Amino acid sequence: MVADKAIKDSGQRRGFKTGSVRDMAIGKGMPQLLSPIVEQELAKHFEKGGLKYGLRNWEKGQPLSELLGSARRHELKYRIGETDENHLIAWLWNVYCFVHTKYCIDLGILPRELDDLPTYLPIKQLSGKLGHENTFKKLLDKKTKIQLKRKKRMQAKNKFGINRIARNHYS
Repeated sequence: MVADKAIKDSGQRRGFKTGSVRDMAIGKGMPQLLSPIVEQELAKHFEKGGLKYGLRNWEKGQPLSELLGSARRHELKYRIGETDENHLIAWLWNVYCFVHTKYCIDLGILPRELDDLPTYLPIKQLSGKLGHENTFKKLLDKKTKIQLKRKKRMQAKNKFGINRIARNHYS
């Protein structure tokens, strides 16, 4: 059974003509603005891949360079005018999986080795050129905190001696 948890509350309300009220949705995203046409086509692409490779194969992780390379190839095929497959949706699938994989790498769910993209400029030099010193410092601090949390989770054993993080479906 799921533990009883409090309902999050921003303290701000929005009202409706019926008199009903609910918490503000600011900062939560607006999935209702996503195109159902694009989502349907992307879902079909996931289905085809699932039948070919296994339904959750993509979640096991692939090197970022592979996803990026495939996305670029599909973009080029679309720009050339090739129509042998839906290259726009294949491009989107690769970008979607790239973003998901990058997040999972940064959160410590997938191995860091999957981030095999080269770094061309040192962070200090890059931040100076772009004028985002504080942003990069915050990102580095956040990355360090995530790595420390991951290390603690990996060290935390339950009473059976099983790593807690190893029990998820990405193992």
